[in-house]
Amino acid sequence: MFKIYLAGYISGNAIEECLKWRNHLTDIYRKNKDIKFINPLAGHDTKSISDQGLTSDIPNKGIIYKDYISVSNSDLIIVNLDTFGEDRPLIGTIAELAWAWEKKIPVIAFGGRSYYYKHPFIDEFITVYEDNLENLIYNKYIEYFSTK
Repeated sequence: MFKIYLAGYISGNAIEECLKWRNHLTDIYRKNKDIKFINPLAGHDTKSISDQGLTSDIPNKGIIYKDYISVSNSDLIIVNLDTFGEDRPLIGTIAELAWAWEKKIPVIAFGGRSYYYKHPFIDEFITVYEDNLENLIYNKYIEYFSTK
């Protein structure tokens, strides 16, 4: 089973956007039983996520440890660098990218402001960058990385 972690911004104010791209990608690959998507929002009561995305129904340390284990056990990370018009930085997402980099897990990124993907640290963490999710799908990066 090839495991893909879906990293990216989480905020109660933008919860629909946070869910939309993850659900869209999962739906496209639903018939491929060799790929498992790991969604950090799974198991959460999304209505409990605070406006700033800093608290929810799960204790903060529980979220951090679960996400660390999820990233560590993944074969690929797909990250959306978009903050959906909000000013809060992608602090948790950047931590996830650093964990992936340390473990040599490839990262496919899309979207977001250029100061993220052009920053030397983020640029180093990212294996492939696309402007949007549709280009990521069209260029078949998931198929490339998941082929044995």
